[in-house]
Amino acid sequence: MLAAAARRRDAAWRHAARASRRRAAVALMAPLFIAIVLVLLGIVSVAFLIAGAATACAIALVSSLMWVRSAGVLARQLGGTVVTAERRPNILSATEAARLVDVAEGLFAVFGLPGAEIRVLDDPAANAISVGRSPDRGVVFITSGLVLLLDRIELEAVLAHELAHIKRGDTVSGAIAVLAFDPLRRYVPTFARIADKVAGNDREPFADLAAVAVTRYPPGLISALEKIDGAPIRRPSCLSRSVAESTSRLWLAPFDRRSDEPEGPGALDLAERVAVLREL
Repeated sequence: MLAAAARRRDAAWRHAARASRRRAAVALMAPLFIAIVLVLLGIVSVAFLIAGAATACAIALVSSLMWVRSAGVLARQLGGTVVTAERRPNILSATEAARLVDVAEGLFAVFGLPGAEIRVLDDPAANAISVGRSPDRGVVFITSGLVLLLDRIELEAVLAHELAHIKRGDTVSGAIAVLAFDPLRRYVPTFARIADKVAGNDREPFADLAAVAVTRYPPGLISALEKIDGAPIRRPSCLSRSVAESTSRLWLAPFDRRSDEPEGPGALDLAERVAVLREL
């Protein structure tokens, strides 16, 4: 029975990963419509045909580079210190770092992510985020404030949530949303909605459910989310303002929104996510 449940869970993750990659690919290739129109206008003028072909090549090149390098670029922007059994940031004691590594390695095995890594951001904010172009190259970033705030069970639930993003492919569409579409919202506000759509409006609730399916203990994640909800800071101050704002839709806990900033459609706040988990 447990084996059958694991197979169904893995099948759901694969389906989610395909949907995420498809969403990101469609978003990147949508501008090709302009090139197709120009090519069709080639029956009127050769100049249109040449312009269409050049536009298509440029879009294909930019899209390919974005697909391959977006997650790596995002990881470099976030920074952080890689935590291993031999290496830890100064903000964490040896015991705290060992606890983090031990919990993470156990979850790596469960999720089948031997190449994933954990990085700690030296910041009092309580939050976490994950990036990665593929499950084999996933990176989970967790603030030192969150590591110090949570007990072992709560920490396991949070790491499971972030690893679920990697396994479900949310990190692929998330990186495309942040680097390809979010910068354009300064000129066309509609692109903020497009970025939310590409990243996935329901990514956090689904990652919550995937996490508790692995840990089999919803109270662990409920307690973690409640502590984060009560924490005074969620926005990491160690990041530049532009990086923090562009990645805000990808963090475990949403930042406080400005009064003029609309909430993404379908987005749930922490209290609503906790209510969903309590129904399990």
